[in-house]
Amino acid sequence: MSKSGKSTGKGKVESSLVSHEPLDADCLEALIAVSEQEHFTKAAKALHVTQSALSQRIQKLEEQVGQALLRRSPKFVATTQAGRKVLHYAYLKRELEKQTLGEISLPGQVSPSPVVRIAAYSSVARSLVVPTLGVLAKKRTGVLFDLKVSEMRLLPEHFAKGECDVVLLDRVEPHLGADHRVLGFEENVLITAKSDFSAERNDVYLDHDVEDPYSRIYLGLDSIESTRRCFLSDVYGLIDGVANGLGRAVVPRHLVLKDPRIRIVRKEKPLFVPVVLHIHRSFENSGVLSNFVDELTRWCRRALPQEPKS
Repeated sequence: MSKSGKSTGKGKVESSLVSHEPLDADCLEALIAVSEQEHFTKAAKALHVTQSALSQRIQKLEEQVGQALLRRSPKFVATTQAGRKVLHYAYLKRELEKQTLGEISLPGQVSPSPVVRIAAYSSVARSLVVPTLGVLAKKRTGVLFDLKVSEMRLLPEHFAKGECDVVLLDRVEPHLGADHRVLGFEENVLITAKSDFSAERNDVYLDHDVEDPYSRIYLGLDSIESTRRCFLSDVYGLIDGVANGLGRAVVPRHLVLKDPRIRIVRKEKPLFVPVVLHIHRSFENSGVLSNFVDELTRWCRRALPQEPKS
């Protein structure tokens, strides 16, 4: 058995003693490429290397770490738990390098712009994140961002794979190993169209997809089993669908308060859902990210209830 560990044909790594030499930068970039492309051939093409060279870089990295970093199958490639940790380190190393080069760039050189990478679900992306980025852009000209809007169930995976520095969820996810803060609560209410044409579809409920739980939680599982459901891609699709008489929907109140097409159906107890920001601990002291988090916190305090109303 090798002291540094050897990768087997099945993607497992025989080892015990892991090498402590610095992780190779090219190998880390290879891991990023494979993770993003989810395919060795596509990753090799993106890096402009042969597939054999790419495989050797991944094997070298696995030998250094002493664990398998990828799960391979004929149809896809995915990172293991150890792979996600190394992937996060690879993204962190890349970002810190950009920031360092920016700080020491010579006069006349164009320094890399800092990038804020965020993942969020649709209701908070447009109403909270985008306005925050607008304020941040005015304060720091040249700041760039990468905003990934995705379904709630997919967001933790984006974070775990190192595809974002912060993620907004509707719950605390302890297994992510991140610091978190509750930014406020979305008050979800049942809405219908103001026009009379919606009355005949009062038993139709609009959701993102079959796994969207909000109508079920709001109405109760038994109530919604006897209703019909239709699906639209995001919360703004739901609002437009309701406005056009396609059915009713459960959406955050702050998104429809000023919409003249919408009427809120009164109910004694709205559904309050927390907005929880998760931050990679490695990025806590990043100046650009700290500015974003502070500004987002201020914006949410103005826009959202800070505790559920009784």
